[in-house]
Amino acid sequence: MEKTNFTFVKAFRCLFLPLMVFMSFNTINAQISCNDNVQISVPAAPADGTCTVSVSADMVSEENAGDYVQIFNGPMIVAEGAPAVIVGSSSFFGTNLTVRVYEGATATGNYCWGSISIEDKAAPEVVCSPIDVDCTEAVPAIGEGVVASDNCAGAEIALVDQSTNDDDNCTTGTVITRQYIAVDAVGNVSAPCTQTITITRVTTVDFPEDIAWSCNQYAEYNNITAATAIASQCNAAVLGDDSDAIAGALDGTEMGAGCLANTGSGIPSVGQGVYCNFAVSSSDDVLELCGDDTTDNLFKIVRTWTVLDWCTNSLVTVGASGEDNIQVIKVVDVTAPVITVGNQTVSASVAGEHPQPCNSQSVLATAVVTDNCSTWTVEVFTPVGPVTSAGAIPAPGLAIGDHLVTYVATDACGNTSEETVTITVVDDVTPTPVCDEITQVAIGADGVATVLAATFDDGSNDNCGIDFFEVRRMTDACSISGNTTFGPDVKFCCADVGTEVMVAFRVTDYFGNTNQC
Repeated sequence: MEKTNFTFVKAFRCLFLPLMVFMSFNTINAQISCNDNVQISVPAAPADGTCTVSVSADMVSEENAGDYVQIFNGPMIVAEGAPAVIVGSSSFFGTNLTVRVYEGATATGNYCWGSISIEDKAAPEVVCSPIDVDCTEAVPAIGEGVVASDNCAGAEIALVDQSTNDDDNCTTGTVITRQYIAVDAVGNVSAPCTQTITITRVTTVDFPEDIAWSCNQYAEYNNITAATAIASQCNAAVLGDDSDAIAGALDGTEMGAGCLANTGSGIPSVGQGVYCNFAVSSSDDVLELCGDDTTDNLFKIVRTWTVLDWCTNSLVTVGASGEDNIQVIKVVDVTAPVITVGNQTVSASVAGEHPQPCNSQSVLATAVVTDNCSTWTVEVFTPVGPVTSAGAIPAPGLAIGDHLVTYVATDACGNTSEETVTITVVDDVTPTPVCDEITQVAIGADGVATVLAATFDDGSNDNCGIDFFEVRRMTDACSISGNTTFGPDVKFCCADVGTEVMVAFRVTDYFGNTNQC
């Protein structure tokens, strides 16, 4: 029995040895295989948010997990590595990529070929947020308050349904319901979301404030008095009916760029949107303000606002702050005229008569006046009163010397400007000499006769008074020194007896003016 067992065991060993040799031979010459048309989907939410997939060897070759992978788009390698590679997916949607898997962790040795296609089968998501607005605001645009997200970029929002319920507009408001979906770049469609837009009715009314514009502004922008809204470009701080504010913003700089070109004088703040249920209108009465309304563009508009509440079928005439529905709009002139006039010298045109000295009642120069919008008048005030209608200095006139005279220009709206100048009154009128044509002279015992200059005066006069007379001989037969130069007297001698002697008579007034005969 022991012999039989020994023989059985020996036979078994002989059979086992060839089997072991065969299996070792197949391990050394093993072949690897790769699959074609392997579909790989982008995860619904890639960890890095870049729309990528991770490709490893075991996705293409089941027996080669962790081996080196190369991915080709045509002849170009787009990714390679071990144990997996990251591939940007969106660039290769719809493209068949070739894959080479090496047997081992490096790109050497035995390998096989396969192919993959990258797909995006995850639908995007869309989230709708509710929106509340009042009826004065614009209805939210399509897509406002809606956000789409997707594992790969490019999801777009689409409106699929919209409805409006205004049955309770006068109480709870109007409700707009919108339904949206999101569609990604490869056509995956999200579940829909619903957005509710609630439009609340505004019931308070705020009537526009009174406002004034300068005539300069109106001349260039006549839209400013229109029954339209105050433009968004306008600085409300300088708007109003305060003259100082208007004057400080005449050039429009403080008002804001583009204000004057785009603004009106304001409208009630009551909602005028589709869902507000108010009707607003206005009527104007235009009244002359000052100046000539046909040429000066200075006027007042009394604008009556009519606001009808369709929900209560009543007229609103008092605003939320207690203001009435009457708005006053003025186009005013707040700029004073510009006056130009210089210092002047005038003559003492009125002769003195005791006890009054000579003075001037001359016509003064006319000032040059310009005004931005309206007509004007000029008044001139002298130390003795305002000038006459002819522009002359009033009686009793201005005496010789310097005097301050003020010109005042006033435009049609009462704006004034003034200019004070110096008026200098001078005596530039020469005396009027009157000579006694024939004077008889008697020679004294000493053979000489002395005749005073006044002897030859026959009624000489001067507007401001005569200071003194002088006389001289035209020729001198007596050979007396000084006889041919002007002096207080003149001398005659025996050589002059029986002859006519010509003399010159000179009159000098108190201001040095002279004349002779």
